[in-house]
Amino acid sequence: MAYCYDGKTYETIKEMAEEYGIDRQRIYSFRRRGWSLEDAMQMCVNDVRGRGRLFEYNGKLYRSPKALAEEYGLPWNSLAHYIQRCKTVEEAVDRCKEAQEKKIMLWGKKYQSRYEVATAFGIREISISARIHTRNRTLEEIVLELLQKEPICFEGKSYNTLVELCAEYQVQPCNVFERLKYGKTLEEALQEMKKDRIPAYKTEYGLLPYSEARKKKYTSKQLEQLEYVPSALPRYPMLQSFDFTQDSMDILLRYEELFQKQSQCKREWREQR
Repeated sequence: MAYCYDGKTYETIKEMAEEYGIDRQRIYSFRRRGWSLEDAMQMCVNDVRGRGRLFEYNGKLYRSPKALAEEYGLPWNSLAHYIQRCKTVEEAVDRCKEAQEKKIMLWGKKYQSRYEVATAFGIREISISARIHTRNRTLEEIVLELLQKEPICFEGKSYNTLVELCAEYQVQPCNVFERLKYGKTLEEALQEMKKDRIPAYKTEYGLLPYSEARKKKYTSKQLEQLEYVPSALPRYPMLQSFDFTQDSMDILLRYEELFQKQSQCKREWREQR
């Protein structure tokens, strides 16, 4: 029996498999399950693995929308959304590509989708979409509202609002909002604030900013005689223990801080008794 594939005739399946460098047993397996020779060969040549629905686009088979999206540089969640709503995979890919060309602008920065906006600010995509469809407001106004009123997720931890997040890192919410309006993501805004420095004076207690030095009873005249260091201390000390490149806190430092805080509380409690 002769076998024809891609315009060429073969005496046996073994001969055909050897020419394409594929396992003939896979061809037999597909044939036993009722696949045509052409479809079975395409599965083996493209080395499509796994089980479930197949998606064909431009003559190539894909096991999932994610695999197809990755090959064409598309957000897979958006492509999956269009595949569910379009009649063909070709139509879904075309619509997804069109959507990407209409990139979202937020505070002067381009985002590929609402999902990317949501990820950048730690808010839910569904909350953004719901407000866009039900309220006559700009995307900037919607994002600011969600940051102030809805739970957000930052570095794997949930906060009731952005204000609560700012309280944990001891930063002013207004300073974070200002940076967001200049096109920064939430992480970029905090990372930039981590670099902020304030001046200090060299005192017998170490480096002290003006306000702390005054609490130590230093007069303005005394401060004028001390060495002044322009960028001596971080403006936001709580941000210093956060490593934005590794997405992790310095755990040992955090444990040490907590231990010292607990010890101090115990001492104060004993003194009160």
